[in-house]
Amino acid sequence: MEQLLKVVGRRAAALFSLSVGCVGMAGSLALETGSLSDPGAGMWPLIVNCLTVIGSLALLLHRDFQDHEPFTGGFRAVAAAVVGMIGYAVLFPYTGFTLPAFLLLVFWIRVLGGETWRLTVIVSAAAPTAFFCLFSLVLNVPLPRDIIWGI
Repeated sequence: MEQLLKVVGRRAAALFSLSVGCVGMAGSLALETGSLSDPGAGMWPLIVNCLTVIGSLALLLHRDFQDHEPFTGGFRAVAAAVVGMIGYAVLFPYTGFTLPAFLLLVFWIRVLGGETWRLTVIVSAAAPTAFFCLFSLVLNVPLPRDIIWGI
Protein backbone atom coordinates (compact mmCIF):
# COMPACT_ATOMS: atom_id res chain seq x y z
CA MET A 1 0.00 0.00 0.00
CA GLU A 2 2.82 2.41 0.88
CA GLN A 3 4.50 1.72 -2.47
CA LEU A 4 1.23 2.44 -4.29
CA LEU A 5 0.88 5.77 -2.48
CA LYS A 6 4.42 6.72 -3.52
CA VAL A 7 3.67 5.89 -7.16
CA VAL A 8 0.39 7.82 -7.10
CA GLY A 9 2.08 10.76 -5.39
CA ARG A 10 4.86 10.90 -7.99
CA ARG A 11 2.35 10.67 -10.82
CA ALA A 12 0.23 13.42 -9.26
CA ALA A 13 3.27 15.68 -8.87
CA ALA A 14 4.29 15.04 -12.48
CA LEU A 15 0.76 15.76 -13.72
CA PHE A 16 0.62 18.95 -11.66
CA SER A 17 3.92 20.22 -13.03
CA LEU A 18 2.82 19.21 -16.53
CA SER A 19 -0.36 21.26 -16.16
CA VAL A 20 1.60 24.24 -14.81
CA GLY A 21 3.94 23.99 -17.80
CA CYS A 22 1.05 23.79 -20.27
CA VAL A 23 -0.75 26.77 -18.73
CA GLY A 24 2.53 28.68 -18.71
CA MET A 25 3.13 27.85 -22.37
CA ALA A 26 -0.34 29.12 -23.25
CA GLY A 27 0.33 32.33 -21.35
CA SER A 28 3.71 32.71 -23.02
CA LEU A 29 2.20 32.29 -26.46
CA ALA A 30 -0.31 35.05 -25.65
CA LEU A 31 2.70 37.37 -25.42
CA GLU A 32 4.90 38.22 -28.35
CA THR A 33 7.65 35.59 -28.50
CA GLY A 34 9.72 37.12 -31.28
CA SER A 35 12.72 35.10 -32.43
CA LEU A 36 15.89 33.81 -30.78
CA SER A 37 17.88 36.72 -32.21
CA ASP A 38 15.19 39.27 -31.25
CA PRO A 39 13.22 37.74 -28.34
CA GLY A 40 9.90 39.15 -27.27
CA ALA A 41 8.39 39.21 -23.79
CA GLY A 42 7.09 35.66 -24.11
CA MET A 43 10.29 33.97 -25.33
CA TRP A 44 11.95 33.08 -22.01
CA PRO A 45 8.71 32.06 -20.29
CA LEU A 46 7.98 29.84 -23.30
CA ILE A 47 11.42 28.20 -23.10
CA VAL A 48 11.15 27.63 -19.35
CA ASN A 49 7.65 26.19 -19.65
CA CYS A 50 8.71 23.92 -22.53
CA LEU A 51 11.47 22.57 -20.29
CA THR A 52 8.93 22.11 -17.48
CA VAL A 53 6.68 20.09 -19.81
CA ILE A 54 9.60 17.96 -21.02
CA GLY A 55 10.74 17.28 -17.45
CA SER A 56 7.18 16.45 -16.39
CA LEU A 57 6.76 14.01 -19.26
CA ALA A 58 10.07 12.38 -18.33
CA LEU A 59 8.81 11.97 -14.75
CA LEU A 60 5.55 10.46 -16.01
CA LEU A 61 7.37 7.95 -18.20
CA HIS A 62 10.02 7.06 -15.60
CA ARG A 63 9.45 3.57 -14.15
CA ASP A 64 11.92 3.56 -11.23
CA PHE A 65 9.84 4.10 -8.10
CA GLN A 66 12.70 4.06 -5.63
CA ASP A 67 12.96 6.91 -3.13
CA HIS A 68 15.96 8.73 -4.57
CA GLU A 69 15.78 11.74 -2.29
CA PRO A 70 13.50 11.40 0.71
CA PHE A 71 12.08 14.47 2.39
CA THR A 72 14.16 15.80 5.26
CA GLY A 73 13.83 18.83 7.48
CA GLY A 74 15.51 20.93 4.77
CA PHE A 75 12.26 21.35 2.87
CA ARG A 76 11.03 23.71 5.62
CA ALA A 77 13.75 26.23 4.73
CA VAL A 78 12.80 26.01 1.06
CA ALA A 79 9.13 26.47 1.90
CA ALA A 80 9.98 29.46 4.10
CA ALA A 81 12.03 31.00 1.26
CA VAL A 82 9.12 30.54 -1.14
CA VAL A 83 6.72 32.16 1.35
CA GLY A 84 9.16 35.07 1.59
CA MET A 85 9.15 35.46 -2.20
CA ILE A 86 5.35 35.40 -2.23
CA GLY A 87 5.36 38.19 0.36
CA TYR A 88 7.80 40.13 -1.85
CA ALA A 89 5.51 39.70 -4.85
CA VAL A 90 2.49 40.90 -2.87
CA LEU A 91 4.27 44.02 -1.55
CA PHE A 92 6.09 44.96 -4.77
CA PRO A 93 3.22 46.65 -6.66
CA TYR A 94 2.25 48.73 -3.60
CA THR A 95 5.61 49.74 -2.14
CA GLY A 96 7.99 49.52 -5.07
CA PHE A 97 11.20 47.51 -5.18
CA THR A 98 13.34 48.66 -2.27
CA LEU A 99 11.24 47.91 0.84
CA PRO A 100 10.13 44.36 -0.09
CA ALA A 101 13.66 43.54 -1.31
CA PHE A 102 15.10 44.79 2.00
CA LEU A 103 12.58 42.75 4.03
CA LEU A 104 13.12 39.63 1.93
CA LEU A 105 16.88 39.85 2.31
CA VAL A 106 16.59 40.40 6.08
CA PHE A 107 14.41 37.30 6.29
CA TRP A 108 16.72 35.20 4.13
CA ILE A 109 20.02 36.35 5.61
CA ARG A 110 19.08 36.60 9.30
CA VAL A 111 16.29 34.07 9.77
CA LEU A 112 17.20 31.42 7.21
CA GLY A 113 20.95 32.04 7.04
CA GLY A 114 21.56 32.80 10.71
CA GLU A 115 24.02 35.62 9.95
CA THR A 116 24.78 38.51 12.29
CA TRP A 117 22.57 41.57 12.42
CA ARG A 118 25.45 43.73 11.20
CA LEU A 119 25.94 41.73 8.00
CA THR A 120 22.18 41.38 7.55
CA VAL A 121 21.52 45.12 7.70
CA ILE A 122 24.48 46.05 5.49
CA VAL A 123 23.69 43.56 2.73
CA SER A 124 19.92 44.04 2.99
CA ALA A 125 20.27 47.81 2.58
CA ALA A 126 23.08 47.88 0.01
CA ALA A 127 21.80 45.26 -2.43
CA PRO A 128 18.33 46.74 -3.11
CA THR A 129 19.82 50.24 -3.28
CA ALA A 130 22.41 49.15 -5.83
CA PHE A 131 19.85 47.27 -7.91
CA PHE A 132 17.38 50.16 -7.78
CA CYS A 133 20.05 52.61 -8.90
CA LEU A 134 21.21 50.30 -11.67
CA PHE A 135 17.82 49.41 -13.11
CA SER A 136 15.82 52.58 -12.45
CA LEU A 137 18.41 55.33 -12.78
CA VAL A 138 21.09 53.92 -15.09
CA LEU A 139 19.15 51.52 -17.35
CA ASN A 140 15.83 53.44 -17.15
CA VAL A 141 13.83 50.26 -16.53
CA PRO A 142 10.32 51.32 -15.47
CA LEU A 143 9.67 50.11 -11.93
CA PRO A 144 6.58 50.79 -9.80
CA ARG A 145 6.73 53.95 -7.71
CA ASP A 146 9.10 53.32 -4.81
CA ILE A 147 8.03 54.56 -1.38
CA ILE A 148 11.62 54.66 -0.11
CA TRP A 149 13.07 56.74 -2.95
CA GLY A 150 9.87 58.57 -3.86
CA ILE A 151 10.53 58.04 -7.56
